[in-house]
Amino acid sequence: MSTPSEYTPPTGAHEHELATHNALAWVRFLSGHAQIAEAELAAAGLHPVTIAHGDPEDPEETQALFKTLPRQAKQTQALQARSGGNDYTTYLFTNPTAAAAFTADAVALARPWWRITPTAHPLWR
Repeated sequence: MSTPSEYTPPTGAHEHELATHNALAWVRFLSGHAQIAEAELAAAGLHPVTIAHGDPEDPEETQALFKTLPRQAKQTQALQARSGGNDYTTYLFTNPTAAAAFTADAVALARPWWRITPTAHPLWR
């Protein structure tokens, strides 16, 4: 995998073009790492479910994110009940059926802006 430092901009590029090319090089580099991480999880038999939810806006959303979903994850045999930041949560399962069941539970509770994906990294769009 190439790193951003290995990128060679086109000859005669302007400062803005150089900055754009460098930013795109970083995006390619980091997305490569996400793909490697996903492949490593799959090889280990782990099935992630990530919920990109943002900061909770009301008590019901807080309850769903920090009490209800962790309890459901535990009931559906999540390997790890919760990891992530304030605005996303990732659950890991050793069983794809359990991951699918949990995803269905999460979708039932989801707010319109939540993104629920079978990935280990949040997807915001």
